[in-house]
Order: sequence, then structure tokens, then C-alpha cells
Amino acid sequence: MLAIRKDVLGGGDVAADAAVFAVRELLSVQFRLCRSSNAAGASTTFGSTLVDNGLDSTGSGAVLLWAMVIDALTLRASDGVGPCVSEAAMTIHREQMMTALTAVFVPVLRQRGFVGSFPHFRRKLDQRIDFLNVQFKRYGGSFCLNIGQTGPDGLEDPDWPDLSLAATTVGHLRYRSRVGRGFLAKQWFEFGPKSDNASKPARPVSFYEGIASDAVRAFQKDGERWFNKQPAVQVK
Repeated sequence: MLAIRKDVLGGGDVAADAAVFAVRELLSVQFRLCRSSNAAGASTTFGSTLVDNGLDSTGSGAVLLWAMVIDALTLRASDGVGPCVSEAAMTIHREQMMTALTAVFVPVLRQRGFVGSFPHFRRKLDQRIDFLNVQFKRYGGSFCLNIGQTGPDGLEDPDWPDLSLAATTVGHLRYRSRVGRGFLAKQWFEFGPKSDNASKPARPVSFYEGIASDAVRAFQKDGERWFNKQPAVQVK
């Protein structure tokens, strides 16, 4: 299918390989191909579409869809300039947010008895073990706080018979939740653009630290309440 775009990709262009891997990454989920502008100033809207197992589709509709996807993913290879957020741009916001969480949120966890290193933490008490994980959204712009719990002996699951306590994370647990905040129990903390939004410069440090402080308040109110009300002794 990439051969259809040989008019865009020059011979031996590394963008070809990048496009293939990007397509494999994106076609398993619902996504929006962003509006893009070419070097001459004209613009094209590719719209929204839902792809199910696109890599196995060979019909005419799938061929057209592949062409549209390759068009969007390889726009820059034909000297186009698209407003989709690059990986580098998303990384800037994420690094700023991680720095703020490390400076503001993690010390609070330490004060409350959690050990571990970012993004996985745990707290061992007499009657239970609490787990927390900071999860960044795959397509950028936000993070959430996943929490879980086991009894005092740790995870007792036949699917993970040899898993040590130090290696156990929220993702291994059957009994888990996510910290919410506000009247609607909003779970995601937004700090930057998503991959299909226009790129934005990094904000001041205080902006990210403010969001980290929001995470602290949400954890202290909703997270600790969840930990304390669970029948931890019975949790496996």
C-alpha cells in the first residue's frame, strides 16, 4: 500500500519505514486524522474514521483508507507542514509534568509511607498493601492516578505465582480503581495538547506544579478514602 504514495516518498526515504510503523501503531484504535496544510497554503481535511483490524483489510474501501492514512502520516515528506503535535512536542509537556509531579506529588507519597520510584509506588501496612501508579495517556496531554490494594501478604494470584512484592504494580492487581476528583469524579489531569491537537509551547513551571497540587488533593481525598474503606484483609 505504501507504493501508492511513491509520488510523495522519495526512493529510500526513511519516512517510508516511519510511516509503516506509525500505521501499525494507529490502526488498532479509533483516531482522528488531523487537518493539514501543504507548502502552497492549500489545506485538506481527512476527517474521522474508525478502523477495525485495518492491516488485514484488502478491499477497495480499505485501500482508499490506507491511502488517506499514508497521506496524513507522510505529509512532511512532501514539504507539507501539518499542525499535529509531534512526539518531541508532546515529550516537552510530559517532561515538564513529570518534573512537577516529582517535586510536588512524590514527596507527599513519601510522607504517607509509600516507597518505590516513579511511576510505581507501594505502601505496606499491618493489614494491607496499597499500590499507586501514575499513568500518562498514550496520545499525550493528560495523566491519571491508578490505585490498587492487596492483603498484608501481597498478591496471591495463580497467574503471577513468582511475582515479588517489589515487582508488583497496580496493573497486576484485580482489585483496583482510579482516583477521581470533583462532582463528576474526573479521572484525567490535563496538562498539554494531545497528538491530534495543534502544537503548543511549554507553559511556566508553576502551571505544571499547580496540576501536580491538584493531584495531591485528589489523592488525599479520594485515593486515601478508597484505601481506607476497602476490606483489605480479604483482598487477594
